[in-house]
Amino acid sequence: MKYPRPPFDIVAEVVKMRKLTNLPITDIVFLNPAQEFEMTEANNHRAKEPAELYINGTAIGNMEYYIFPETIGCDTSAQDRLNWNKIYELCEHEILPIIQAAEPLTHAVRPLKYKRLAVHDADGTLIKLAFCNYINGEWSVVVTGLNVVERKVEVSVTLTLPPKPNK
Repeated sequence: MKYPRPPFDIVAEVVKMRKLTNLPITDIVFLNPAQEFEMTEANNHRAKEPAELYINGTAIGNMEYYIFPETIGCDTSAQDRLNWNKIYELCEHEILPIIQAAEPLTHAVRPLKYKRLAVHDADGTLIKLAFCNYINGEWSVVVTGLNVVERKVEVSVTLTLPPKPNK
């Protein structure tokens, strides 16, 4: 049986996606917006439709939306498919100062896994990890210590042995 596309408020969905993903999503574009959907046993009575997520006009990846006869909902369990390198690149001007304030030795920051950053000092040594979330219109960044920094130091020691005792 075919159902018409349920009503959908894109502005409300953008606000909802900001909260669900903790990212500064500014737009959502459905990649093949069909006007009718078929609910069958094969698709577990829910049709899927991919949607591209954007931050300030730049695509950061896509999420699957499920279409039900009465509503449209997003599967947010696959957020790690979003392009964290691109997200950090777009938001670096906001995130980096927070990290630098928390760790003055910060020289370079590199994206790791989703919402995680590696913080390096001037020698390129990993000194901290940063975890990022966009909450209530601003970045919340938690910088955690590794507590152990390995350094190689060369030491020159001269030992003077005492003379052998007389027998």
